[in-house]
Amino acid sequence: MKRIGSSVLIMIIFIMFGSAYASTKIHCDITVNGKSSHTIIIMNKKHIGINVVCTVTGAQGIAGVSGPSGPIGKAGTTGPSGIQGPRGEQGVLGPIGPVGPQGASGIGAGERGPAGPQGVPGAKGETGAQGPVGLTGSIGPIGPIGPEGPPGSNSTSAIAHVMVIMEENRSRGEVIGSPEMPYFNSLVAQYGNTTSWSGVSHPSLPNYLAFISGSTQGIKDDGTGYSFPSVPTIGSQLSEAGISWKAYMEELPSAGSTIAESGGYVKKHNPFAYFPETNGPNVVPASEFQENVLNSTLPSFIFYTPNLTNDGHDGSNENVDASLKNLLSTVLKSSWYANRGVIIITWDEDEGEGKVATVVISAGGHQTLSTIGNHYGTLATIEDLYKLPLLGAAASATTLLPLLP
Repeated sequence: MKRIGSSVLIMIIFIMFGSAYASTKIHCDITVNGKSSHTIIIMNKKHIGINVVCTVTGAQGIAGVSGPSGPIGKAGTTGPSGIQGPRGEQGVLGPIGPVGPQGASGIGAGERGPAGPQGVPGAKGETGAQGPVGLTGSIGPIGPIGPEGPPGSNSTSAIAHVMVIMEENRSRGEVIGSPEMPYFNSLVAQYGNTTSWSGVSHPSLPNYLAFISGSTQGIKDDGTGYSFPSVPTIGSQLSEAGISWKAYMEELPSAGSTIAESGGYVKKHNPFAYFPETNGPNVVPASEFQENVLNSTLPSFIFYTPNLTNDGHDGSNENVDASLKNLLSTVLKSSWYANRGVIIITWDEDEGEGKVATVVISAGGHQTLSTIGNHYGTLATIEDLYKLPLLGAAASATTLLPLLP
């Protein structure tokens, strides 16, 4: 709106609205002598003349003192007044001085009261004082050294390989020092020897049965029809312990055979054939022996029975000596013997002297055992070497352990 005098402006408003029938509210900005105000004019048929309400929404702020004038810039062109937006309760203010303080709000929600003070947390209880650390007890004095224990069992736990060779029908005096047996006596001079070892009975079979089971099983002859089922032997013990073993029989026709005779083989010299649980694939013809030696496949335990000639039953001392030399020359050079090997050469029974030769070949070297002993002691020695329970009379027998390293 163009700036004019106030009287003229009022007259214009009257002319425009004096005859209006319906009440009318008019908003306008009035500038008088440099002061601006916002005016609301309401005309109502019930009123005579003009009902004019003028409200100054805020006096223009006093202009601050102008600082030194800078260079006069180009006056900006006064832009047209902006179109007033939709009218709310209060129009949008133009570029006037700062708005005065806002009036108090009308009736509305009461002010939210201040939050109450937060409760003070309870005081934390004090931690109890730690008790003093107990004193470490002093070390007592070292007790006196106990008496020395008995000698160990000659390192028997280290022995892994044992071989038994059973010869026939000679008293000790018939073979020890015999010129007919130079090879055997060279072994006697080099390794362990006994002076008072013997069989346990006569004839042959009871001695063989006692040697592997700890009992003669009540047998007093060389019968071939006996059978002792469920009776343990050194063979069954080894099998249960998972230790390899074989009984090599010269001229045995087949593994596990129970035949009474075959060439130079006789059942009475094969005690394993009398025990069904022991007899079987581990009892083999001796023809396998040299092959096992050469192939380094000998089992841990070996029981070797020569035929009737080589064991001296039907042959001479020269036959026995030659057989031993042929048999042992390869074994003593084998890795089997080098790995803690022990070889026991003995005879089943004497011929009246009451003693049989029993020689122990091992790394223990030349020693002589004069203690009285017999086949039960030889069985006990083998069971001790393999840490097996002692069968029958072996439990109370004297062993050959003193001859071992």
